[in-house]
Amino acid sequence: MNGFHWLSLPSTLLAIWMASQAVAQQPWYGDAASPLEGRLLEEMAEGRLERFSLLEAGLIASGVDCPVELSQYVDRFTTVTYQAFLSSDSVATDAAIQADELLQRLHRLVLIGDYDPFCTEIDRTLATGTFNCVTSTILFQYLARLHGLTVTTIGQPDHVFCRIPGYPPITIETTSPQGRIEGEFDRTGRGHWGSHGSLSPDVSTDERVLTDVQLIAKIYYNRAVVLLKADAHAAALPWLLRATGLDPDDTLARNNLLACLNNWALEETRSEDFLEALRLLEQGKAIAPDYEAFTHNAIYVYLRWAEHLAAQQRLPEALQVLDEARQQHPTVSLFDRARTSLTELGVDDHLTIQPARSR
Repeated sequence: MNGFHWLSLPSTLLAIWMASQAVAQQPWYGDAASPLEGRLLEEMAEGRLERFSLLEAGLIASGVDCPVELSQYVDRFTTVTYQAFLSSDSVATDAAIQADELLQRLHRLVLIGDYDPFCTEIDRTLATGTFNCVTSTILFQYLARLHGLTVTTIGQPDHVFCRIPGYPPITIETTSPQGRIEGEFDRTGRGHWGSHGSLSPDVSTDERVLTDVQLIAKIYYNRAVVLLKADAHAAALPWLLRATGLDPDDTLARNNLLACLNNWALEETRSEDFLEALRLLEQGKAIAPDYEAFTHNAIYVYLRWAEHLAAQQRLPEALQVLDEARQQHPTVSLFDRARTSLTELGVDDHLTIQPARSR
């Protein structure tokens, strides 16, 4: 939608603002992919899991939308792991030894594939044995609870793992069958896989205890990351909204949400859908008013829009865009210069600023 034809500019911009506000105010859990996910999201929006187990929640967040299929996955996992313990002679009561046995059995029976940082769906892990730190941590946590072992989930930027409380605490790197680390976590990262599939040379000390809901949020976040790598911003946005809605303290997810909206707006600008670009930037500003790229790129979009209209010999509409842009950004002198340039010289490429792409 590149021109006005049937809408005046002020009402068009008002529509943009109203649309962005409506999206920003809509509950992030309001666009569930299935009735099953809808029930899960409504429950997790209150910060708890009661009707669903951690494994069930992980499967639903991974995309399982059929109750029968959900039950089959849970029953299969429970049966396989439980039978292994029935055939075991172990009577270990020490938490560390029990955690070792659980982890080794999990890798021998379920996590039989390769580590893959992009394998973030629990159903895929159960079907193929391929896993990442999120899927292995969810399965280990669920298995530990089945056997009465109290385990805490720990989150770092780009990584999750488990810890058994105590003095000293025992860290469980769930991506390895030999993942028990006595005492404090090895902060050099040696022997520990980061979420990008390589040994982390410098692991951040920024740790926090994660609730079950925050752990499930990692599934949504990782699903979004896969899509963002393919520049599939529209598909990634719902997962990022879920991730940040479930875990508002996840700085990495929030930064990627803002980057998604910003970079998607630049895509729409390149496609000459300037209205959609401005709507996305307004949606972003409603979430993070101080995110500078949104304001910078709004200026960029207005200038590109005006140039586009002028190039189509639609100078009155181009000038109207600049006038409205000046009202939105009264301290930006560039719009006055662009207005003069277009009026006197026609299209002037020298006034176009460079867009600010988020990384």
